[in-house]
Amino acid sequence: FWAAIVGTRTPSEEGKAAAWNLGVELGRLGVVVVSGLARGIDAAAHRGAVESGGLTVAVLGQGIDWVFPAGNRNLARQIVAGGGCLLSEYGPGTPALAYHFPARNRLVSGLCRTVVVVEAPKNSGALITADLGLDQGRDVVVHQVGLETVRGDGTRSLAEQGACVIGSAQDLLQMWNEGGVGLADPQQKLPWEGP
Repeated sequence: FWAAIVGTRTPSEEGKAAAWNLGVELGRLGVVVVSGLARGIDAAAHRGAVESGGLTVAVLGQGIDWVFPAGNRNLARQIVAGGGCLLSEYGPGTPALAYHFPARNRLVSGLCRTVVVVEAPKNSGALITADLGLDQGRDVVVHQVGLETVRGDGTRSLAEQGACVIGSAQDLLQMWNEGGVGLADPQQKLPWEGP
């Protein structure tokens, strides 16, 4: 399975740690972590997956020949070196433009069974990803940390609207095993369950 981990570019230390831990846990379980290679929650989730030896996919809002933000170039190299990939619908040489990022978010959610919003303020692009995920029939869940931090107003709003709350990858796996919280097929086997 693939899971999106998204959230604010300016997380609390607790939010950043939660995203990294979730990336590590999912990576160790063979779940592909998908995010947008932005600062903050995205980068922390990608790093966790890479450091666990797992696979991660970074969906870009520009051509794959230009990493934005530039501070994540080394992380992008690590993602590819670890067997993951950079993915973009934009051709080489296309710059990062503001309107590309909401469009990119539909790919982040569309590739995944579940979108996890770790920590997001009210106007976060992560909430766009959550809305797109719901439109695509994906499960949308929130991380417990986003309910407890000052940067989590949007996360709390999703929980109030009925999004399930998780605290770890094990919580997410349990939801999947129980048939998910959306349109998931409860008869579908998980990767570690064998044929």
